[in-house]
Amino acid sequence: MSDCEKLIEKLDAALSKNSPEEFSETFGDDVGIVNDVFSIFDTTLEDGQPDYKKGLKTLATKYFPEEFCHYEYVASGAEDKATKTRMVKLKTRLYYKQLKFNLLREESEGYAKAIAELFSGDKYNDPQRTLSRLQKLIGQFNLDPNRVIDILLDCFEANSERANFYTGILSALKVSRQDLADILKRKFIFQEKLDGSAYSLCNLAAIICEQGLVELLPFFAFVSYLLILKTLKYLF
Repeated sequence: MSDCEKLIEKLDAALSKNSPEEFSETFGDDVGIVNDVFSIFDTTLEDGQPDYKKGLKTLATKYFPEEFCHYEYVASGAEDKATKTRMVKLKTRLYYKQLKFNLLREESEGYAKAIAELFSGDKYNDPQRTLSRLQKLIGQFNLDPNRVIDILLDCFEANSERANFYTGILSALKVSRQDLADILKRKFIFQEKLDGSAYSLCNLAAIICEQGLVELLPFFAFVSYLLILKTLKYLF
């Protein structure tokens, strides 16, 4: 076992039991060995061990005065005019430079890609694969998840024959029943202001209710008597 390894073991034991002032004699007077220990000690620590950095800092200050570190600092060229200028530019770019993004274009592009993905799906017609790509679009373009669910319901309404595909995505998304019901209710309210509840929207609500994703009763207030009969025919 080398001298450094022996000192590391002693230092490890001392740091776990004593304050930094009580184990400085562990190192002796050889500053070179102390420097080697400081260089590799941190790499030998394992996760979950105490944080020794404070103790090491105290020891480093004692064994290596400020002048000692200053020589290394100067030797590395840190005081050169070019180095100082480069650091100023780097900090300016890091903290003060304003990056420009066309957020309006990127947001609309993201929703357009989401609509295309939901309409086309993939050749396997697999909800999980489509959901994975949809989540990537949400992250890449910073899309509003609630708006994406709203678009998903619009695509579902226009393609009710692919009910299993869309209900599979909704189930995988694990949308809360209350949130999904609120989005559907807003669709009904908007449709009422136009020309009454559309059959396609009622059909969408019926399928989602039949799959157990939302409760059925809250939606009867939005539909006419004839549409209720048509919806019940689908369910029963």
